[in-house]
Amino acid sequence: MRESLRDVPNYATACVAEYRHAVEFRADGHLYQVLLCYHCGQLAVLIDGQSDGDEQTYNMGDEKALDAILRAAGVRLAPKSE
Repeated sequence: MRESLRDVPNYATACVAEYRHAVEFRADGHLYQVLLCYHCGQLAVLIDGQSDGDEQTYNMGDEKALDAILRAAGVRLAPKSE
């Protein structure tokens, strides 16, 4: 997630995101949700359920590693699209 948020370019995306991964945390009294689409490299940040906008990123990090972390935490993963 840090890699994705650090590497946001300044151009628009041309595809529709399919967010399969989400990282959620609370900080400073707010709920943050970071949605990641490994298919097209988009991410979205929700703050207290409100969208902060969709962004494109250069680097999504290792999807298999994130899947492994989520599985180890008992999170059921959505099926991957073809």
